Order: sequence, then C-alpha cells, then structure tokens
Amino acid sequence: MTQENRIEEFLRTDVQFDLQWADVLIEKAKAALQDTGYQWEGSANANLICIDGTGVRLEPLHEQYTGDLFLSHDSFIVTLENWKKKIKADRTRS
Repeated sequence: MTQENRIEEFLRTDVQFDLQWADVLIEKAKAALQDTGYQWEGSANANLICIDGTGVRLEPLHEQYTGDLFLSHDSFIVTLENWKKKIKADRTRS
C-alpha cells in the first residue's frame, strides 16, 4: 500500500466525517509546531495517532499495515484541512 493510499484510508477510517475530530487533530499538530516538547497520543479506529515535536506518527492498531507512517506537521495539517473542505463540499451537494 502506498503512503497516499494509507493516508486516504486513515481519513476514511479514523477521521471519517467528523469535522470536530479533524479540528482537534489540527490543533494538536499546531501545538506541537509551537512547542517541540509537546506530546499527544490518541487512539482511533485503526491507528494510534502520535503527535510530538518531530511530527506525526500513525501506528496501526491492527496488523493491516507493515510499520508506522510518519508525516510532517504541515503535511498532516494540510491533509486534514483538505479533508474538511471535501466533507463540507459533499454536504452542500446533498
């Protein structure tokens, strides 16, 4: 599975259509950008989300992937912001 596919799956299974959860994750990533000593972990449906001063790590909770996925804070934030835009656009079309 490519990194892009894995990120898409993370969005579908762990963030889903919850804009508030996406906002929480964005806030956590921004906090880690401001404070390199910041650490936060949260469990979702398929991944443990670890955010700290070095970036974001998605650790599989099950054996569906081999290894962790590492993202920069900025790429994680942009990915979540784009996901939120997609959800909002889909909702306005419905």
